[in-house]
Amino acid sequence: MANRDPEATRRRIIDAAKGVFATQGLAGARVDAIAAAAATSKERLYANFRTKDELFDVVLSESVEEWLRAVPFTVDDLPEYAGNLFDHFCEHTVDARLIFWGQLSNRSTTGLLQEAQDLLAARRAEVAAAQARGGIDAEWDAADLFVIIYGVVMSWLVNPNEPLPPTVSPEELTRRRGIVHSTVKRLIS
Repeated sequence: MANRDPEATRRRIIDAAKGVFATQGLAGARVDAIAAAAATSKERLYANFRTKDELFDVVLSESVEEWLRAVPFTVDDLPEYAGNLFDHFCEHTVDARLIFWGQLSNRSTTGLLQEAQDLLAARRAEVAAAQARGGIDAEWDAADLFVIIYGVVMSWLVNPNEPLPPTVSPEELTRRRGIVHSTVKRLIS
């Protein structure tokens, strides 16, 4: 008899879609490939998600929420936060790829799960408070500062002339992390 656990099926679909979307993007991913990877039918997939776009939005939202939770945020040490974020994306390239596919598909963070939106808003508020105390250069808008930090963190992941982390030596990753750290330190001083 087939397993009739709707939550388990939904979870399998999301997990399978994460891998397919990370490699194929929203436009390139095929629903039948996602269903096959999830060991379910297209009908079951569509019973859980009305459209492929809806499924992508859920996958992207979960991915962002996962890395927001996985990388500790300390407003008093933004350079270390950036270094830790760099480490995370080097170890979890799927998360980085999903972010890029989301950008290419014109998905914004306004569509994220409420918890992810709340985490991002709280972090921006912490930065603004640190700026008011004089701990971070107040010249920057807090939201703009995060955009720039994320850009520095992702630099090597988007550069077409650089190999991706799985093929980069640990020494080189350490060197790159140091550059991320020192760049953010200079940015906020």
